[in-house]
Amino acid sequence: MRGILDLPDEILIQILLNLSHCQILKCADVHARFLNVLCNKALWTRVNFSRPAQPTLLRKSIKYLGKHTKSIRITGYSGGKRPKPKGNITDSFFSTLKQKCTNLERLCFQDVWFQQPVRVDTFLKLLPDNVKDLNLYNCHLPHPPVREKNFTHLLNRTNICKLSLTKCKWMVCKDLIDAMTSSKISFLRLDECMNFTNVAHSVVIKTPRQLSAQKRENLEPLELHISGCKLKQELVKCLFTLTGSRITKMTLCNNKNINIQQLIRPISNFKNLEYLNIEGTEAASDLPFIQEIRSSQPKCQLLV
Repeated sequence: MRGILDLPDEILIQILLNLSHCQILKCADVHARFLNVLCNKALWTRVNFSRPAQPTLLRKSIKYLGKHTKSIRITGYSGGKRPKPKGNITDSFFSTLKQKCTNLERLCFQDVWFQQPVRVDTFLKLLPDNVKDLNLYNCHLPHPPVREKNFTHLLNRTNICKLSLTKCKWMVCKDLIDAMTSSKISFLRLDECMNFTNVAHSVVIKTPRQLSAQKRENLEPLELHISGCKLKQELVKCLFTLTGSRITKMTLCNNKNINIQQLIRPISNFKNLEYLNIEGTEAASDLPFIQEIRSSQPKCQLLV
């Protein structure tokens, strides 16, 4: 009777691709046939450690990664009902990743507890140079001894154009400023980051002066999603005045301390707006405001 080991490599690979890479690596211990199949580059184009991955397992995966690897997702131990402050990614892992995965475009970390020397101010510098899409979900990053530099201070030196940050409580207002005013960012998602109110007045005033000299025509169109965050009205208003013309899609839901009507007016600032989601907010029940948007931006898809 024929079994799974009698299947051709192409079919075995398709079967393995339905598994997490944690399970794929464990298959290598079952039979030499799986160990041979494991070397096929098709298995390592899109890497998905959807379950918490031990450091030993990540080190084991390194030899299979390379220029053929396009995306990597790694899950840590700080999620679920019993989160653990346990790190599974080291700076040496980042170093190897940067050296081997030169064509890596998408990088996602979920529930990862990073430890020194991987910090808020050094994180972006450690990433492979070609990463364009960065996603951090419920990740812990330690702060430097002296908090002079924030997470996004090196953002313009990277190739990142899509940035998604969820439940990242170490973020500060300067991160929001850098991300929204970065000329490369075309997609920005901030969910439940909660810490955008502690901004100095000088920072809010300084930013327009810095950007006034920039050529706004060089800015990429921006898709913006901000939900579940605690924001400072003056800061967001200032950023919208500067960047409103580049925003094409925008979602503002469940945010604290902001008045959406005041933020969006004058609506003429958002001349390229194609989609606006204010569902569940007080602005959604303000009929004159809704009518004002529809008359000013008739092509804009409005979700209330």
